[in-house]
Amino acid sequence: MQNNDFIKVLVVEDDPLVSLDLTDRLERLGFTDIVCYDTGEEAIANFSKDEPSVMIMDIALAGDLDGIETAAQLRKQRDVPVIFLTSNVDEKTFQRALIVQPAAFLHKPFIDIQVSQNIKVALLHKAGDHDDRTKRSKNAPVLVPDGLFVLKREGRFDKIAFDSVRYLKAGRSYCEIHIVGDDPVVVTHSMKTVFEIIKQSPGGDNFVKIHRSYIVNTSFIDGFEPNFLHLGKESLPVSNAYLPSLKKRFFTL
Repeated sequence: MQNNDFIKVLVVEDDPLVSLDLTDRLERLGFTDIVCYDTGEEAIANFSKDEPSVMIMDIALAGDLDGIETAAQLRKQRDVPVIFLTSNVDEKTFQRALIVQPAAFLHKPFIDIQVSQNIKVALLHKAGDHDDRTKRSKNAPVLVPDGLFVLKREGRFDKIAFDSVRYLKAGRSYCEIHIVGDDPVVVTHSMKTVFEIIKQSPGGDNFVKIHRSYIVNTSFIDGFEPNFLHLGKESLPVSNAYLPSLKKRFFTL
């Protein structure tokens, strides 16, 4: 079980009631090291001293800097995963937020399990990073707890839900996400990191590892033979090590 005592959470929220509610929830979830500010300027001034593990940032902050600008400046100092707090934001603001590469979005009003899951996703993002910032791009896909945002049109990210993911394929330092009716999406996270995020999403139980390099969404399996699964015209290898777990899921294998 994750020990939250060693995770420092930075909260930047200008509504005192929301800030207090979020702090109470974090404490109930076992987080003991929490620092709160109500402006981006304060967060920036104290960032090097605070050294947070994860940031929860309201997009619509009072002051000269909004949450997006604040997160962008902070992540230039140190690459700390950010969770954006949102309520009703316009599409232009939302698209601008995606450029900062947030680990997740936490929508108001929220409940404890949403706070906990978003922090887990954010920390998985950090664990999956390779500390090579040249690999990052403002056009890179953005993983969130229930899907990923992919640049489909000039300057616009569109959401792809995890239930449209057919399978994952591991690369050396990346993961290919194969989706219905489109080209694979490549993310600079390990397949393990992507799998952990998907498992926490609705329908995550449909995903199963079949090979050291493949994880499949069982909803798309339409045929099999002893060491292969068939997804339409594609065939994916099944390692002997994973056959027992598949037999439990598909009694006829």
